[in-house]
Amino acid sequence: MSSQNLKISPHCDAQFRFLTSETKYLAAIAGLGGGKTHAGAEKALVMCLQNPGIRGCVTAPSYKMLRDATIPKYEELFNKIENFAQFLGGDSPMARLRDGGEILFRSTEKPDYLRGGEYGFVHMDEAAQSPHYAFQILQGRLRQRKKDNTFYPLQMWITTTPSGLNWIYTEFIMQERPDFEVASWSTKDNIYLPPEYYNELLRQYSGKFGSQELEGKFLVMQGDCMFDVNNLERILKYDCTMPKEMFEHGFVSMWKEPVIGVKYVMAADCADRGGGGMNCAVIIDQFGEECLEIWGEIPMDKFAQLIDQFGREYNRALVGVEVNGTAGGYIVKTLRTLGYPKLYRRGKDEDDVGWYTSAFNREVILQSYRTAVDRNQTKIHNAEAVKEMRTFVSKPSGKWEHLEGCFDDRVMTRAIAWRMKDEKQGFGTIISSVKRLVTTC
Repeated sequence: MSSQNLKISPHCDAQFRFLTSETKYLAAIAGLGGGKTHAGAEKALVMCLQNPGIRGCVTAPSYKMLRDATIPKYEELFNKIENFAQFLGGDSPMARLRDGGEILFRSTEKPDYLRGGEYGFVHMDEAAQSPHYAFQILQGRLRQRKKDNTFYPLQMWITTTPSGLNWIYTEFIMQERPDFEVASWSTKDNIYLPPEYYNELLRQYSGKFGSQELEGKFLVMQGDCMFDVNNLERILKYDCTMPKEMFEHGFVSMWKEPVIGVKYVMAADCADRGGGGMNCAVIIDQFGEECLEIWGEIPMDKFAQLIDQFGREYNRALVGVEVNGTAGGYIVKTLRTLGYPKLYRRGKDEDDVGWYTSAFNREVILQSYRTAVDRNQTKIHNAEAVKEMRTFVSKPSGKWEHLEGCFDDRVMTRAIAWRMKDEKQGFGTIISSVKRLVTTC
C-alpha cells in the first residue's frame, strides 16, 4: 500500500469526524472496544504521510499499556506501507520514519519526564488514566518547525473511555472553546467487533457504569461534586476571565489591583513532593473577590519571595500558610526571616504561626466555602479553579477529595482564605486550626 492510495476506514460518522478534523485539541471518547486506539493511530499515520519529517509523541498511562496495546496498533497500521517505519524497543521505544520523521512512545507515569521534546503532533491513548499535568506539559511541547521555519500542523488528540468526572470532562466537555472538539461514539458503533460482543458486555455492565464503559458517556450528576454544578458552569461562563496581568513567567496571575483602604487575606498551600508538585497562593479582598493567584511548580525560596512581595503590595495582606508539611514550615520560617509584617496565628504561642488543616476543621472550612460558592458570596475569576471544583467529589469513604489525576490545591487554598477572611471580619464561629498533639505517659 502506498501513501497515495491509503484510505481511512471509519466505522461511524463520529469517527470520520475525528479522523478528518483539524481542530488543535481533539478528543475521541468511546466505549470499550469502540476502536479508539485504532482511530488515534490511523490519524497519526495520515498526519505522518501528509507531513514528511514530522515528530510525534504518543503516550499511555504506563509502559506496559504502551507495549501491550498502543505500540502494536501503531505497528499494525504503519507496517501496511512497506519500509515506511522502523519500530525500536528498549526503555525509550520509538519509530523512525523513512522521510526523517519519528514517533516517541512515552509513559505518563512521571509527567515531568515528558519535558524537552518539540512535536508536530501528540496522541494520548487511554488519556483518562493519565494525569492532567501530563496533558498540560505536552501542550507546551507542541511547537515543531519545518526546515523552512514554518510550523507543522501542531495537533493534539486524546483517545479514551470516560472515567468519572475527571480533567477530560473539564477540558473538553464543561466549556465550549473553538480550539477544542469532541467526537464520541458507542461500543456498538464499531461494525468490526465480533457478533454479540456488545450484547454480552451489556449483560455484564448496567446502570451508570454501563453508560460510561459502553456508551462513552461522562457521568454528569449533581451529587458527585461538592459544589453546585449548574452554578459552577454559570461562574465559568460569566465570572471567569483572563488575568489583567501575568508576572514571573506566568506563575502569578492578577485579576484585580490592590485598592487603598481595602483589607486582604492570602492563603498558601505548599507542595511537599520532594521539589515537585504545585505550590498555590491566592489573595481575596474583604468582600470575597479573588484578586491574585500564585500557582505552579515553583522553588520554595521563590514561592516565599512571591508571597512576601505580593502580600505587601496588597496592603500587607494577612498571610496564612498551611503548615501541615515540612514545606509549609519552611515557608513560614522564610517569611519571618524576611520580616513579613502580618502572619496568621492559630494560637498564642510563639510557634503557633500558620494554618493547620486537621480532621477537626477540614470539613468545616470546606462546607463554609461551599456555601460561599453556591450562594455567590465569593467571586471567582480563575477558570482553572472552577475546573478543580468540578472534580472535587465525594469518595466512597465519604471524604471530599479531588479525582485521581486532578489537583485540589486551588480549592483548599481558597477554602482556607475564606475562613481567614471570616475570622478577620468577625463573622461566624472561629474554628481553631491548632494541631492536636498526642501525648503518652
